Amino acid sequence: MRRYRWVMTLAVLAGLTAGCASTQQQPVEIRDAWVRPAAAGGETAGYFTIENHTKAPVTLTGIQSDWGDASMHQTVVENNGAMAKMMPVSSVEIPAVGQVTFTPGGYHVMIENLKGDLAPGEHVALSIRLEGGKSLSVTAVVQDQPGGHHH
Repeated sequence: MRRYRWVMTLAVLAGLTAGCASTQQQPVEIRDAWVRPAAAGGETAGYFTIENHTKAPVTLTGIQSDWGDASMHQTVVENNGAMAKMMPVSSVEIPAVGQVTFTPGGYHVMIENLKGDLAPGEHVALSIRLEGGKSLSVTAVVQDQPGGHHH
């Protein structure tokens, strides 16, 4: 009986350490951020995956960038796919223990009135605001399309 309990304790400990091994996981994590190349004065679109590891929904309330005027948009397809419209969105909810991917044709970040040229390989810092006053900093890579995973 005692041995059985000892095995159980080991299993619990192993489970705990497995959870912490991934370099102090953030409650909300942003991965694979990228931005399309663009010229100064123009506009660009940015994309990323946001993961919510908490047990409550998290709401994105805005995006800021030193590069220009950033905002969140959603591509809305109308007329059975004949027309796609970009609608500004003021918030995006990330479900509990879920994720939302900002992709071409879906949610995306627009950065307008660019202060400089965005050439492939450049890095763009974004600040993503969450409801409740928190914000996440993320560095997006400038590239033509989603590339490999750079970490």
